[in-house]
This record gives sequence, C-alpha cells and structure tokens, in this order.
Amino acid sequence: MSEHRLHQAILCCIALVFGTLVVLSHSSAAEDKGEEYYLRGEKYFKGIDTPQNDTEAVNWYRKAAEQGHARGQTNLGFMYSKGRGVPQSDTEAAEGVRRGAEEGFAPAQSLLGLMYEHGDGVPQNDTEAVRWYRKAAEQGHARAQHLLGLMYAQGRGVPQSNAEAAKWVRRAAEQGLAPAQHHLGLMYEHGDGVPQSNAEAVRWYRKAAEQGDARAQSELRKRGLSWTDRPPEKEVPQAESPTPSSPPAGKQRAPGSKIPDDLGDLD
Repeated sequence: MSEHRLHQAILCCIALVFGTLVVLSHSSAAEDKGEEYYLRGEKYFKGIDTPQNDTEAVNWYRKAAEQGHARGQTNLGFMYSKGRGVPQSDTEAAEGVRRGAEEGFAPAQSLLGLMYEHGDGVPQNDTEAVRWYRKAAEQGHARAQHLLGLMYAQGRGVPQSNAEAAKWVRRAAEQGLAPAQHHLGLMYEHGDGVPQSNAEAVRWYRKAAEQGDARAQSELRKRGLSWTDRPPEKEVPQAESPTPSSPPAGKQRAPGSKIPDDLGDLD
C-alpha cells in the first residue's frame, strides 16, 4: 500500500471512530435529558417540593417521552388512561405504553398486556396479552408473572395448564406479591398444578394476609386462624373468591377495570 493510500485509510478510520463517538455522545445526552424531564414530571405528579399539578406532570412526561425515555412514555400513557392532566383517551394511552414496552420496560410490557386482555385502546386479544405478559414476566416482573399464571389457569391465549399456572404464580408469590400468594394458597388447597396440601395453603394465605390481603384473611378467619396485628380489610365472601382456574361463568370485566389507579402500582 502506498503512503498516500495508507494516509487515506487512517483518516477514514479516524472519521469512523469520531462519528461513532458523536452518536454515542448524542445518545447519552438524550438519555440524560429524558431522565431529567421524567424526574421533573414526577415532582409535579407527586407534589414534591412543588404543588401537585397533573397538567405540568404530563408536560414533563411528554418531554421525557420525546427523548425516548421508557418510563416517561409509560407514565404519559398512564395519564391518558386516567384522564389526568389530559383528556382521557385509551388510544393515546396504549400508544404511550406501547412505546415504553418496545423499549423493553417491564412495567410497560405488563400494562400493555392488560390493555390487550381488556381491549383498552387496542383490540381485545388474549394471545397478545400473553405475549406481553411473558416478556415482562421473563424479566422478573412479579405482577406480570401472576397475570401470566392466571392466563394459563384459565386457558386464555395459551393452552390451559395448571402446572404452568402454578410455576408463574409461585414466582410472583416468592417475590412477595400478596394476590399471587393468596392465589398460590388456593392452588394448594384445591391441588391445582401442585400437590394438595392444606398446610401449604395456610402458609401462603398467612403470607398474603400479613400484607393485608382481604381474601387471604377471609380464608384464615374461616379456619379460626389469625395472622399479624394488621387490621383486616373489607371482608370478601367465599362466593366471590372462586378457584382461579375456574372463573365464574359469564363474568364480564369492565373496560379499564384492571388498569392500576396509581403509577406506583405499575412496578
């Protein structure tokens, strides 16, 4: 290779490296801006060091979303779903949540699964619901693990399987999610996907009851058992607490009824 060509090759390499560094620098700057905007939105949403203001929260969540910030995109979707700071719109909600989900943000993936399960802003589709629940569940998201377990228990979007249901419900229960702990207790009581065991059922009911789960408290109360000194919540009659794998025939779910009412519940 001639000296001239060698010189050109070196210049090309330098240009490529410099261009890569510029792209990385811009990407890092966008991430920093996105996080800054998101945190400002959180302050307005929660009223931290400033009066609580949903409209300002939306303004900053939107700015964060425009920078590709996954939680900002998801929170913006949540605000649309509840009509807080913006006119309520299931379509806009689903769009924001989808952007966060496609970034790999597990809470957004779980929420998008809920939207598909209930047809909120997207066509109702159990298969799509399962797909998004699984993506979040495989990242260790406890609520998605429980929801995926429920889909297996009911045979919605997947072939019915008590064994798969128990696997995913257990993962959520072991992370301390009270509804999953109650669900796992029911599975042990009825022998659904696990060996029947009243002792294990009570053990998981107690774990959920100690966190204030009313249904688990009801199960223990019927047996004359107690939990901690935590005050019981509203009593749930036995008739409203069926075995998860056997949902009440014809029971309809109100649109949006399962979307969390608080941003903190997304995690």
